[in-house]
Amino acid sequence: MKIDRVARTLLAATTVLATTTVLLVGYVVWSQFRGIQLESLTPKQRLALLDQAERVSPPLFRKFLFSGTPGFYHLQPNRAHENVYGATFTTNDLGFRAVPTEPKPADRRRVVVVGDSWTFSPFMREEATFPAQLESFLNRQGPRWQVYNMGMMGWTTANEVSALRTLLPRLKPDAVIICPTPNDVDESFSIWDGRMVTQGFTSRAIFRNSHMTERRWVEAFHSLQETAELLESKGIPVLLYFTANWRGMPAYFANRSDLTVPSVVLPSDYVATRYRLPARVDPGEHATEQGNGLIAAYAHNALIEAGIAEGLEPLPLDHAVEFLGHDYDPGRIEEEFRWALEDIYPSHGPDMIPIDRDYMLRRGIYTVPAEADARKILVKIRLIDSPGLYPLVVELRVDAPEKILETRTFEEFASGEHVVTLTKPHSLDGYDFVDVVIDADRAVVPAGKILPVSMRHPTVEVE
Repeated sequence: MKIDRVARTLLAATTVLATTTVLLVGYVVWSQFRGIQLESLTPKQRLALLDQAERVSPPLFRKFLFSGTPGFYHLQPNRAHENVYGATFTTNDLGFRAVPTEPKPADRRRVVVVGDSWTFSPFMREEATFPAQLESFLNRQGPRWQVYNMGMMGWTTANEVSALRTLLPRLKPDAVIICPTPNDVDESFSIWDGRMVTQGFTSRAIFRNSHMTERRWVEAFHSLQETAELLESKGIPVLLYFTANWRGMPAYFANRSDLTVPSVVLPSDYVATRYRLPARVDPGEHATEQGNGLIAAYAHNALIEAGIAEGLEPLPLDHAVEFLGHDYDPGRIEEEFRWALEDIYPSHGPDMIPIDRDYMLRRGIYTVPAEADARKILVKIRLIDSPGLYPLVVELRVDAPEKILETRTFEEFASGEHVVTLTKPHSLDGYDFVDVVIDADRAVVPAGKILPVSMRHPTVEVE
């Protein structure tokens, strides 16, 4: 079976750590390409295609061992990569698309920029990436600065913080810019340590007005604050730079987490459609070269305004740098939450792990609308008739300040719906959604499937 170079290179990213991981990520990546229609292939053909991809290309990523939990993954170090995520580059000694980590030039101040794919800058030649353009802007008056691109495709806030703290002695930064994007709270690091299939969480990067969304983002902001305090205690200034399209949410969560780190938000018109790659080129619709230039220019001016880059003149931009405070526009936040409830939820539905449209893997996260006076949460479970699956232990949890937990054991397969009733606590009355987490203790691979599943997708209703 012939696979074009781009597809083959991207598929190399799936050959990481475990066969189950390969299957999962391969499915997600392949589904983006017009030339490969997975729906038309049999399970045997899909496995053959994955096997071919694994043989023609070596693993692209690897987990950084012993970095604790949460950990992080990185690219294979000291390797030339051709047309990986549309870019050709050579990784450095730590596996980043950056200059060598050591020795650090004695005559340069090093700014480490840590982030996800927006920092990595896919489909960009090296000089066009946001960190590279930032370095050019900082050195307009002479070579005084080195910008270290510590961006990684798919990283979360947890990955970014873990990597930064783990590698700090090697990096020796003079300043750090941390670049969260709206989907960084996802636990996508689980893909790379083999837990995605059993415990994965892949949100659709939407700020739903739910306890889980708020809790996870407040935790993420706390981790950013703690990391900044650690760095500043060592004399390393930190700038939080909220890139991609955030709208009003950074101020909202800064308020709830008492964030005090100097923070700026990229103006949203700098990532408008005209500054983003079309989906046919880049499924993630990351920034174009011009868009990366605007991201870099605003970062340049923010470093000056924060007093980190002294003796430089700001670049002429149509947006002055504004530092984030704790004040936010309640109407703007309400509008964004309403947009998620009225426009996004009907099309996306309750499934927050959209991997298999018919079956749940070992974990399911379901977010459903709930009126303030609703008190019952009905979870309707439909089992699958598969040898080796039973007895099956299912744990159901409502994400809330209280411990709302129910466990059911199914000794054998039984047809029909099995209804489990959970109580919606009053602490969730101020949210538009409730979040139900369902965990099964085992899974099987039934005929016609390539991933282990535990049951059909449950139905969650609130009344």
